[in-house]
Amino acid sequence: MPKFKVEVREVLIKHVLVEADDRAEAEEKVERAYNAEKIVLDYRDFDGAEFSADDIDESEYEELADLDGLDIIEEE
Repeated sequence: MPKFKVEVREVLIKHVLVEADDRAEAEEKVERAYNAEKIVLDYRDFDGAEFSADDIDESEYEELADLDGLDIIEEE
């Protein structure tokens, strides 16, 4: 049976209000706050998920299956 590696990408979105002289300064202020963990996105900011599959061969599947933390979905 063919094997696939599927990427699951979740999208989180948060809007932040900021006063600044221009767009670049606004983005810089928010980026600094984000990097300082003053802005944290969580489940309430969920805006969807995307799924993308790539074909892989049996040897790559076996290599990836040996990695810790990788979820494997067996046939149901």
